[in-house]
Amino acid sequence: MLIKDQDGNYIIAPRRPGYEAVPLSGVVGFDLNGDGNTIGLDGPLEYGFGGSVVVAAYAGVMEALELIPAHRAGLITKRELGQQALAAAWKETKNKAAYVIVCAVIVSLLPGTGPLFAVAGILGAGVMSWRLVRQFANALSDEQLSAIKKAASDVDVNIPGLTDKEAPDTGTAAGYDTDNLAEPSPA
Repeated sequence: MLIKDQDGNYIIAPRRPGYEAVPLSGVVGFDLNGDGNTIGLDGPLEYGFGGSVVVAAYAGVMEALELIPAHRAGLITKRELGQQALAAAWKETKNKAAYVIVCAVIVSLLPGTGPLFAVAGILGAGVMSWRLVRQFANALSDEQLSAIKKAASDVDVNIPGLTDKEAPDTGTAAGYDTDNLAEPSPA
């Protein structure tokens, strides 16, 4: 995403997780005390813990996939990549804590809202998986991309957006530009 900073410069903002993981806090409840139910006073704790784990895992994986090309280029170490992913997971968990707690309280005290959270959780999980697959595809190296393209062409499979392109596109401020800038423009 291209945004304008305070100085008026345009920068490319890294992809960050949205609120798509929050509805899963009404679906993913870990039975922490082993009593077999998540209804009542211990329900918000169990659903809140489950939702926090989902939000943290999603944010950590998104950040790690964002930093894989930097690690591959030698700009950061694996340890720094792991620290950044953990920091992103913690930050995202703190930012979404109120939403997770509200969802956990609602679904544990009003169990009839469970199906609504299940549908919202399925939609949220779909968005999460779409964003993670896109982030994963962006993190692939040129060798991995060529291996995928070769394997897909060997079995006559077309992967839209991946195998139907002849050469990798280069990102520019105006979008994707496949023209060679070294060639002089006709006058």
